Amino acid sequence: MATCGLVVSLNAFSGEMLDVNNIKFEDNNFKSCVLAQKITNPKNITKLVCRQVNIDHANEVSYFPALKELWLSGAQLTNIDLSKNTELTSVSITKSNLANLNLNNNPKLTELNVSFNHISKLDLTKNLQLTDLSIVSNKIEDINLSENTKLMYLWAKENNLKKMDFSHNLELIQAGLTDNQLSQINKIIYYR
Repeated sequence: MATCGLVVSLNAFSGEMLDVNNIKFEDNNFKSCVLAQKITNPKNITKLVCRQVNIDHANEVSYFPALKELWLSGAQLTNIDLSKNTELTSVSITKSNLANLNLNNNPKLTELNVSFNHISKLDLTKNLQLTDLSIVSNKIEDINLSENTKLMYLWAKENNLKKMDFSHNLELIQAGLTDNQLSQINKIIYYR
């Protein structure tokens, strides 16, 4: 009996949650979305689609290390830490108030949609698998896509982009760049 008490104490001490019902959620809408998955072990949750509910805070996303897909929106959502979600392949955080987003610990990311936010800088140099990128209606002036050689689709209209260099994006099929301040676009034209 004493051993069992010690194990529980160690798990609680390490911050590891074994049941989503034990997580103290800051946002009731995010809690409802998580509980709707009907999966009690946070380590087994791989997908959270919370797009139709207004999420103001999602700090507890760090409890879901196996998360592969995350879709959120909420006018009061101003920041999110995805550094512990290293398995993410698809992230969509739209119609929110994000000013920045650190994706350096998300190397498996293939799809990113952060449209309709307030992001001015976005570092994607660690996201080498990225194929689809949507950054519509942000405040981005410059974006380095030289490491994103697998990029196929880019939606970047309604930003403050001044120049674009697609010389490393040989897989690029489509780019939407209207309503920017573009004065220069570098690209390589090739035929398959």
